[in-house]
Amino acid sequence: MANSVIIPTPASTNVRFQQVSSPRPQLVYANGVRTDEPRTNSKGEPLYGFEATVNCELLGGTVGSVRVSTPLAELPEVEFGQVLTLTDPVLTIRNNRDGFDLSISIEASGIAETQPAQGRRPNSSDA
Repeated sequence: MANSVIIPTPASTNVRFQQVSSPRPQLVYANGVRTDEPRTNSKGEPLYGFEATVNCELLGGTVGSVRVSTPLAELPEVEFGQVLTLTDPVLTIRNNRDGFDLSISIEASGIAETQPAQGRRPNSSDA
């Protein structure tokens, strides 16, 4: 039985995120032991990983604590209220512990330009 499902996302699907942690180099694990070899994508570029809150219609809305991997060592700065969009995201949903715990990770080729967040909360003075 496979312990993960890989889901390439259609080009029309926006995967927007807000970064929770700073990008860190990702390393290859062999037989459960971390090596000093950098993990790379299909183009041979080293990957950097960070935690994020992700909004994606394939996931049914917003999901917290998602591991995102990109070849970017630093993410673009955003102003308050802006979010970033992943380019060419591929989602992986993995069964972690005996079928009781699922984790979500996303590998993307990059990050698209920042976009303003949609909508705003009404102010009490708007009533």
